[in-house]
Amino acid sequence: MNQITGVHADVAWKSAGKRINAVHAWAQRAHPTPLAGL
Repeated sequence: MNQITGVHADVAWKSAGKRINAVHAWAQRAHPTPLAGL
């Protein structure tokens, strides 16, 4: 994998991680008990 592709993948991965964390935080507020273990 070339350097440009690697950087792009890293940025995309971090962006996806932030989105997942935001959804997870919302889900815990909305449904704290069932999702507490995720």
